[in-house]
Amino acid sequence: MTTLLLLLLLLLLLLLLLLLLLLLLLILLLLLLLLLLLLLLLLLLLILLLLLLLLLLLLLLLLLLLLLLLLLLLLLLLLRLLLYILLLPIQLLLLLLLLLLLLLLLLILLTTTSTTTSTTASSTTIRLLLLLLLLLLLLLLLLLLLLLLLLLLLLLLLLLILLLLILLLLLLLQLLLLLLLLLLILLLLRLLLLILLLLLLLLLLLDYYYFYYYLLRLLLLLLTTTTSTTTYYYYYYYYLLLLTTTTTTTTTTTTTTTTTTTTTTTTTTTTTTTTTTTTTTTTTTTTTTTTTIYYYYYYYYYYYYYYYYYYYYYYYYYYYYYYYFLYYYYYYYYYYYYYYYYF
Repeated sequence: MTTLLLLLLLLLLLLLLLLLLLLLLLILLLLLLLLLLLLLLLLLLLILLLLLLLLLLLLLLLLLLLLLLLLLLLLLLLLRLLLYILLLPIQLLLLLLLLLLLLLLLLILLTTTSTTTSTTASSTTIRLLLLLLLLLLLLLLLLLLLLLLLLLLLLLLLLLILLLLILLLLLLLQLLLLLLLLLLILLLLRLLLLILLLLLLLLLLLDYYYFYYYLLRLLLLLLTTTTSTTTYYYYYYYYLLLLTTTTTTTTTTTTTTTTTTTTTTTTTTTTTTTTTTTTTTTTTTTTTTTTTIYYYYYYYYYYYYYYYYYYYYYYYYYYYYYYYFLYYYYYYYYYYYYYYYYF
């Protein structure tokens, strides 16, 4: 009776431990779900930030295009002004050239008339005046040419300044685009990291879910150890568990031998010895029903270990301790079924 009470107490302790473990697992699941929700919110925020950055990029591109268009318009206006400024001295040059041609024609006419007629003082003065006019016109032509050269130089300087401004704007545009691209790349990296974290959390949740599920199944099996084989097969088809039942029949034969010896002594020293042997055979048959859940969980944890082995490089320490936790848990239930079987 004491052993029965002790075993019942052990069973109760085991059930309490299982319940505590299940509560802890539920708390862990809730925490993981909260983390998952937080990560999802962060993911949504990052996606919104990415969209905002894309909109900012588009706006900046539009602004830069508008600035470039304005610069082109300014360039066109400046070119028109410069053309007007250049056309005025060109026109003056053309007028001066016409005057020079006229003066040259007058000089040619005067020289031809002076050779045919007699030379007078008035003709010499007219020639001198014409020569002076020609000299003045030549000086004016030289001055206009110099002005044209200066204007051309100014034009070139303005064009160079405008080109430098355009280059600076393009450089600023490139820098802005590079900064925005860097921001986009950083946000994309954050998104990828969040997605990876979400996937890992989902994996953890799934693992905890399976672990929790099999613990519940184990608790149900502990609570329903006296169920029949049909219910076990029902669980097998319903939960897809590898549960079977084995019926072990132990036959114990007890043989009891009783020997009775009777001795009779007479005065004539005659001794009679009677021996009676009684043999009683008692046959006791005990039937014990056990389940092969130990083997199933052994393979389950074996498979579980190899399942986590593929994620070994990512979560080395976590899965390492997690594996050993399940490992000791397995041995715990192994010893429980061991004693239960012998009980």
